[in-house]
Amino acid sequence: MILVDGSLPRRTRRGNGASVSDLKVDYDLLEASHKALTSLISEFGNLQASTSGYDGALGSGTIAGAMSNFAGN
Repeated sequence: MILVDGSLPRRTRRGNGASVSDLKVDYDLLEASHKALTSLISEFGNLQASTSGYDGALGSGTIAGAMSNFAGN
């Protein structure tokens, strides 16, 4: 739920007794959040592939294995 003015949505009653909420959605914020989360998914998805390129520079198979386990977990 995205709160525009910091308050919770109020509930009102229609003539037929149905409850209606006056929830407002900030679509610009929603779109920005979607873009940020999509970017994070991509970065985390590529993390293991990018860390394996450093295996030789780490100098130790134990450290390289630990990094690989960390990136793949």
